[in-house]
Amino acid sequence: MPNALRKFLLSVRKLLIIVALTLLAVGCQSERVLSADARHPVFTVRPDGLLFGNTYIQLMEAPKILDDIDVPKDRTIHIRLDPRVRDMRFARTLMGVLGASGYTRPVLVTERHAEAFTVEPKKRK
Repeated sequence: MPNALRKFLLSVRKLLIIVALTLLAVGCQSERVLSADARHPVFTVRPDGLLFGNTYIQLMEAPKILDDIDVPKDRTIHIRLDPRVRDMRFARTLMGVLGASGYTRPVLVTERHAEAFTVEPKKRK
């Protein structure tokens, strides 16, 4: 092997080692930040997965996420079912995972819907 090529390969090797060490020290750290309201935690069960807010999560991450945002164990946790979900097993499994972690009030809900009516009193004759 020519001497010039050997020097070039050694310099490339040194550069690759520096880049690899830099990535290991700094670049491989990742952190996912989920913003949520601890007073009204809502998970959404969809046919393509489980969401907390707008972020897809794994089933077993749910209790840790609630712990991270300081949700009390006796707080009502809504598990919203997408209208396209026909099989309730996944939602029930989520309820079981939350229950096993000490959360006592997970509830299944559908679309949030609120109505208010005003009724006029009957007119007396």
